[in-house]
Amino acid sequence: MIGASLALKIAVPAVLAVGGVAAIVAVPDQQTVAAAPAQLWIDSPASTAFVAPGPVTVVAHAADELALDSMTLKVDGTDVATRDDLATYDRLASVTFTWNATDGEHVLVVTGGGKQSAPVAVKVGTATALGTPEPSRGPSARPSPTASATPTPTATASTTAAPTKAPTTKAPPADPQVLSVSVNPSSIGGDSCTQTITVTATVRNATGGSAQIVGDYGVDKFIGGTVKNNVFTATFMQNKLAKPDPGYKTKNITGSFRVEVTVTNANGFDVGAATFQVSCAKD
Repeated sequence: MIGASLALKIAVPAVLAVGGVAAIVAVPDQQTVAAAPAQLWIDSPASTAFVAPGPVTVVAHAADELALDSMTLKVDGTDVATRDDLATYDRLASVTFTWNATDGEHVLVVTGGGKQSAPVAVKVGTATALGTPEPSRGPSARPSPTASATPTPTATASTTAAPTKAPTTKAPPADPQVLSVSVNPSSIGGDSCTQTITVTATVRNATGGSAQIVGDYGVDKFIGGTVKNNVFTATFMQNKLAKPDPGYKTKNITGSFRVEVTVTNANGFDVGAATFQVSCAKD
């Protein structure tokens, strides 16, 4: 056996006698001979094992790691994981895979170097579903449950909470309204042209207000006003309608005018209007 080993490891010529004639033939070096195919097997789980659903560690080995670059785990013919970080020791290669096991019966094999391990059949499921004892995930024994006394329930005094009074929310104010507007006098004339004019409006839900006079010759005058007891009031002098005129200090206006009353509150505003006539003998 030793001589045979040496003949494989060292390429030396050999003399053979063929028909009485010596012939020299070359014996190939071992490095030119292909490495023997790897032999693979699954260590865990064992065939016919029962495992619980979820992550399961699969351990596999191969003889002669020189023929391997990687190893692949197949479950039911489908690639599940491939590892190329093989752990080696002497002439063995080892690897672990994590398989997410699902209920049912499955067949596991590992492949590598063009070879395949013997199949391993496992059952996955709970003890009730499989009709077998509950599988154990490790060598440690499951602790036995210890009996414990059931505490006697104690009566809890209950108190009835007094009803809580719902907070009172104040309704928002209604929209303001201008019901009617009047001007007194509604037709103004005379020589003095300084008559007092009163604007009165009947309103509702108003907290404030003002009046504006617009009319002939571009008149646009703000006259203010107040609201009290649902009545808006504003007063102004007739000569407030006088307007500067080129060549004169002022020009008293004779014509038609419109007073607009605007009332407001937190909700918004409303507008009402009335018309009146003014004449001045000085014009």
